[in-house]
Amino acid sequence: MTQKERLYFGGVTKETRMCANCAHYIDHFMKSNGEFYLLAFGHCTYPRIKNRSAYDECKYFELKQERSAEK
Repeated sequence: MTQKERLYFGGVTKETRMCANCAHYIDHFMKSNGEFYLLAFGHCTYPRIKNRSAYDECKYFELKQERSAEK
């Protein structure tokens, strides 16, 4: 299980309207013992930069499009 997948529990899916699934949301990470760990908060970039929890939701929500692994 990836760190990002740990956010999805109790019926929460990748389509749920929450900041972690928004195209405007940027995750925050913490570095400890040479490894990076995903935190449960980050920031929103639209219409201005503001701090957000991964589980927040606002009126500017736009579902994040998954990137393909093809190159």
